[in-house]
Amino acid sequence: MKNEMSRIEIDAESAGYLLGSVEKSLAIKFDDAELKNISTYGEFLDAVHIKIGGNHVDDCTSQQSFYKLRNALVSVLGLERKNILPTTLLKDIMPRRNRLKIARSIEHQLGMSISILRAPYILTIFFWLAILSSIILVWSNWWLICLATLIISSVGLRISNKYGKELRVKTVGQVVETMTRDNYKQSRRNPESHNSEEVEKVVAALFGLDKHQMTRDA
Repeated sequence: MKNEMSRIEIDAESAGYLLGSVEKSLAIKFDDAELKNISTYGEFLDAVHIKIGGNHVDDCTSQQSFYKLRNALVSVLGLERKNILPTTLLKDIMPRRNRLKIARSIEHQLGMSISILRAPYILTIFFWLAILSSIILVWSNWWLICLATLIISSVGLRISNKYGKELRVKTVGQVVETMTRDNYKQSRRNPESHNSEEVEKVVAALFGLDKHQMTRDA
């Protein structure tokens, strides 16, 4: 998507991933014909608004997300509501030894994935380096070893991310931000409604755009 004044560089693979993220968060699904003639960011936003339909409501989804998350934390951890604040540190309420089980129980209560856990960075870096090395050397005389390393490292990376216990975010408030961005519709009290201004902010956040890029003619 580009013009002479502002340009958003997105390759085909990234565009597909970003579109999928927007569709998931807003609970919509585009077909190819609906996006065929879109060339600017503003046109894409218009298409999103048309597709999402429903009623515009001037309310705050972040607040609704917080209430949903707080209820889940109360149910799973037995905490008192008054002790759960946006500034509450996750490490204080999610002991490492039970962190994976707790995170899955919270997601079950919420009915959505919040992806708050990750593998240790050193392990992730190790697997990625092994994958990249295998790809670079796959045409060498050691191609069979490289291929085996590539497969093992890819599986290892997936498993380590699935069962990692490191926190991606630090506070309850940051979890709320993630929920609102990645699962906007599910985070709302009434999924049939939406706040148009929030929707545009969600799309911008998923695209990773800053203020200067968020122009309609970009």
